[in-house]
Amino acid sequence: MINIFKGFLIGIANLIPGVSGGTFALILGIYERLVKDINKITFKNLKALCDKGHLKEAFNNLDGVFVISLGAGALLSIVSLAPVIDWCLKNQPAHTLSFFGGLIIPSIALPVGGIKNKGFKNALFALPGIAIVVFVYLYGPSQTSGNFSLLTVFVCGALATSAMILPGISGSFILLVIGIYETVIGHIKTFFSGFGFQSFIFLSVFSLGCVFGILAAARLIKYLFEKYKDRTLFFLVGLILGSLVVLWPFKHYAFRDGAKAKISIVSAKNTWPSSSREAVHSSLFFMFGILCAAMLGSIEKKRSSRNAD
Repeated sequence: MINIFKGFLIGIANLIPGVSGGTFALILGIYERLVKDINKITFKNLKALCDKGHLKEAFNNLDGVFVISLGAGALLSIVSLAPVIDWCLKNQPAHTLSFFGGLIIPSIALPVGGIKNKGFKNALFALPGIAIVVFVYLYGPSQTSGNFSLLTVFVCGALATSAMILPGISGSFILLVIGIYETVIGHIKTFFSGFGFQSFIFLSVFSLGCVFGILAAARLIKYLFEKYKDRTLFFLVGLILGSLVVLWPFKHYAFRDGAKAKISIVSAKNTWPSSSREAVHSSLFFMFGILCAAMLGSIEKKRSSRNAD
């Protein structure tokens, strides 16, 4: 049940452009385990699942219970809470972003705690992490509509899932920057409202790119953790710090006919709170987010201590 709940939270994170499921995996203390499990997905291990005599062994080797529990929780949250998150961002964006910002702040302690050498040279690797997220925020998104080659669609899928596994960068945010986000959403709507062959081909190629991206990214991260763990963790710290720019709760949204136009937290410009009341309310949601993250961290520490004993 705990892993289903963790997957539920990761699924929520992936619903929001600018928020990474990898960040929540770090908060929940399962990031490295998740990356290792993704690296176990090989043709050899998948083939072993088809062998009745070694099915249980192969399933355990793939950490099947953990992966399926996370996947079930993520799927449950995406299906059930997508309308809720959408409503919160459109009607209470400052409160919602404040809450998620509060959740992210304590996550910095996780990678920092795993760093053995906190020297200045290693700490400099946090700067590129901050710069990447801030650069993407300042110079994107550039949404455009149009036709994309299947190679472009494949590459975009790979980039989206590669970004998703990294704390601080959202896959949907990358799609917004590339300019293919609306096209992807359009094909998804077309496919599920009435089967369209063109949408089927588009989504199939995009899905293949997603699978390739997440497998390749997981292997790269595993290599970096083995060879340059301290510097990689500092880079992840930078990504987390940079994501706070995107999650700044006070933004200037476009208005049309007296009402807010389409809300996009990645395209709205950061500003100062319009009133002291707005600042206080957002601060309360921010503190609530920190409290929730602290409670999750406490649960994880107790669970780790029991496992160690």
